Amino acid sequence: DESTAAESAAEATPAGADARHADAPAGAEPIARLLRARHREDLPDRDALLAHPEPEASLRWLVEHGDPLVLRVRAASALRFFDGAETLALLRAVFTDAALPGNLRAAAIEGTARFPLDAPHRAELDALAADTDPRVARAARARLANASQPAASAPGPSAP
Repeated sequence: DESTAAESAAEATPAGADARHADAPAGAEPIARLLRARHREDLPDRDALLAHPEPEASLRWLVEHGDPLVLRVRAASALRFFDGAETLALLRAVFTDAALPGNLRAAAIEGTARFPLDAPHRAELDALAADTDPRVARAARARLANASQPAASAPGPSAP
């Protein structure tokens, strides 16, 4: 029966690794497994992420395509360990998009911890400090307050 075969194949395929995600970087699935940790203290640090191919690109991909939402949130927050221009562009696009869930937007703000606050970034965060979603507003205020702290002291990824 074709439907039974398709169901069996779907069950055998790890989440995030089906044909819809053929464009995922090589490290996306192993990093997604790390981000699915049950406890916050078990989430990966920079070294654990670097043990996988293309960790920064994989995290960016997971922010855009990860499922469930908690995976996207944790990936956005974990981007705080990286500082590529594409990463900052993605994080800014996420945290300024009011149509996205507040917890994802707040995690994207946390993800900017390695980046200096230039005038446009500071202006965006100043505006978000008054966002109607308290998670976004709190994250923006915290990022502005901690702008001078080194990224190594950044907190762990947000809980869902």
